[in-house]
Amino acid sequence: MKTQTLSIYTCIIGALLLLAIACSSDNKFTDAGSVVETLNQHQHTVTDCEDELAFVMLEADSGKTCTVSIDGIESSLVDFYTFDGNAEDACDDNMFCSFLVAGESIIYESNLLVVIYNPESGKWLTRSITEDLEDYEK
Repeated sequence: MKTQTLSIYTCIIGALLLLAIACSSDNKFTDAGSVVETLNQHQHTVTDCEDELAFVMLEADSGKTCTVSIDGIESSLVDFYTFDGNAEDACDDNMFCSFLVAGESIIYESNLLVVIYNPESGKWLTRSITEDLEDYEK
């Protein structure tokens, strides 16, 4: 009888540990589309979005390329990629990703990689996108 009780408790503890691990995921962003929606709710205007097929080569979960402007001021082409896990680690481990981000303005936020291609607007756009992403809720 003691062995059965011990086995039941072991199963319950094991199930709780698996549940805790599953719920502690570091993936903050659902997909690239939800990131675009978040930015559109703030001071950014995100237009001309297309699915970015390079996400397959980056081994990302999703990707979008969009034109992003802020308060009607100069716009820039921006890529958004989401990963299963930490985006910076995933990009560091992928040769194509490392090549893609070289010399560009980039943002790593949890499982999100943002690449801003206009160097003139990169600094202020990086700052404003980072601020708006802080309000993101899954």
